[in-house]
Amino acid sequence: MYGVWIDGKRIANMDLNNYSHTDFAQLFVSKLEKNAVNYGKHYFQVNLMTIDHYDAYLKRAPENKEKYLIGYRMDKN
Repeated sequence: MYGVWIDGKRIANMDLNNYSHTDFAQLFVSKLEKNAVNYGKHYFQVNLMTIDHYDAYLKRAPENKEKYLIGYRMDKN
């Protein structure tokens, strides 16, 4: 049902067992439309960013305002 990507790379869903929820700083879930390439293989796409990848993303975002969408990171406290 779900296709999972970590830091822009497709992983097997079972590989999530190698991670903890605290390994990730950003999560985005989107529902695939029927014309999507992977529709039928999965119906939702889950994009996760590790903390290091997300921090690097935030550093690049101001330089590429038209290219990147900035998200918000919530403190773990």
